[in-house]
Amino acid sequence: TAPTGAKGAPTAAAALRHRLDAAADAQEQELVLRELVLAQAAEVLGHTDSGELSATVPFLAAGFDSLTAVELRNRLAAVTGLRLRPSAVFDSGTPAALAARLAAEARTQDTPRPG
Repeated sequence: TAPTGAKGAPTAAAALRHRLDAAADAQEQELVLRELVLAQAAEVLGHTDSGELSATVPFLAAGFDSLTAVELRNRLAAVTGLRLRPSAVFDSGTPAALAARLAAEARTQDTPRPG
């Protein structure tokens, strides 16, 4: 089971980690992260449903500006535990590309380093 917060509900980060650990492969992990990116992007833009955004439409075309891009980056960093550059959203271009980047970074952080 996923670790829980103060009131017994799973924390967002713990719930995400649980879903990523349960994923069958890297492709499924990327899909989990794509859902996360779309859900967080929708919230940042004030949409009630992540289905209002497309994973392949560039962030700029979807209505993101520098402030909303940083807000999205901050939300994703908080939930994933990854350290993301302030420019990560626009550097990636689309939600799909950002999810792929998050998946790659998550795998890198999960890989034991020699030492």
